[in-house]
Amino acid sequence: MAGDQLSVASQGRVARIFDLTGHLTTPAPNCRRLLQITFGELEVVNAMGLRVFRREVSPAQAESALSEFEKDLRDGVFQLRGLTDPILERAQQLSRQTAGKLGTRTADLLHVAAALELGVDCIYSFDLHQRKLAQTLRLKLN
Repeated sequence: MAGDQLSVASQGRVARIFDLTGHLTTPAPNCRRLLQITFGELEVVNAMGLRVFRREVSPAQAESALSEFEKDLRDGVFQLRGLTDPILERAQQLSRQTAGKLGTRTADLLHVAAALELGVDCIYSFDLHQRKLAQTLRLKLN
């Protein structure tokens, strides 16, 4: 999938957004692709609102981070991918295999299933549930 490879010129912006949201799929030094599934965009927006609600960041900081994220989307730093039937099917399989053992949540299942189906090199996340699931499936992590 050579078309999915990106050189990331705006690593600083990505890092700042990542720090504010707490989790985001983004490249680690050994990762070649930067993909974000479409509902991940909603997660970024909602995470910013939650950070404001919790008084972890100011509304101005959240708005600035969202503007940078939107710019990265326009500039192609992130490549949005939809939730396809194979991703949903993989998430359902993973749910049957792991929910009772790991307590996996739907969003985590969707992220990890998307990573598997899209063939990404690794997952970059601070979400402990998502990391545990990815480790169980032997995916590389940040």
